[in-house]
Amino acid sequence: MIFTKKKILLISEGSRIGAEVEKNLDPKEFSLQIAEDSASGAEIALKTRPDVILLDMKDPFEVISTLKPKEKMSNTAMLVFTEGDSIAGAAEAEDFSADDFISKNFDENTFGEIVKLKMEKFNEESRKDKRVSRTSVLIIDDEDDLRRIVEFNLHREGFKVYSAADGPSGIKLARKHKPEVILLDVMMPGMDGIEVLDALRYKDDMRKIPVFMLTAKTTMEDVEKAFNHGAVDYITKPFEGNELGNTIRTKLKKYQ
Repeated sequence: MIFTKKKILLISEGSRIGAEVEKNLDPKEFSLQIAEDSASGAEIALKTRPDVILLDMKDPFEVISTLKPKEKMSNTAMLVFTEGDSIAGAAEAEDFSADDFISKNFDENTFGEIVKLKMEKFNEESRKDKRVSRTSVLIIDDEDDLRRIVEFNLHREGFKVYSAADGPSGIKLARKHKPEVILLDVMMPGMDGIEVLDALRYKDDMRKIPVFMLTAKTTMEDVEKAFNHGAVDYITKPFEGNELGNTIRTKLKKYQ
């Protein structure tokens, strides 16, 4: 049987914990990479797909919110180092939307075992999640920040999320993945939302996918036009990210 080392990525901003981690991980069991900032850490993560990302940062949320919605990161456990342990550490990890935590007061002799136990817990929870049918959502919107908010919040609530920054890319993803609902921006440069709707409704295999328009209150006339081209509902921007999942589920019940 071939033994594969577990890949660990530590993202640590100006801390000495990297030396402690390296010292207490058995090189026969683990391969370790260290990044000193969030940008390089995210780049390494997407390239190498580590089994575990250890985050020793003042605010790890930016990294977590960037990486978690990515499909290629679905098998990567994201653990934050915390000052507290037990209840306090778990609460801090939840605040950052991390999968779990490791106390900075770890026992050097058992650090490797702690990491493996956290991995096993994450993998078991992931297997449970995969047994549950997840609603698939495609968002087509040219606003990078908005797509990121949608991706992160829906992913956290158990949705499977695809995203596109323009109409042609969105149509390709819709044909490939057949999402259960499409969130479509009304106003986009190049191919706008109405043109995307027409393209979707032209294809038999996508005609029945419910499309919710994303719109500002000032563009309700465009929404009315979108309804005439096949949209079934709308969501007004700006919206509360943590309420988006419930909004989509409630609206979808009308069309299932």
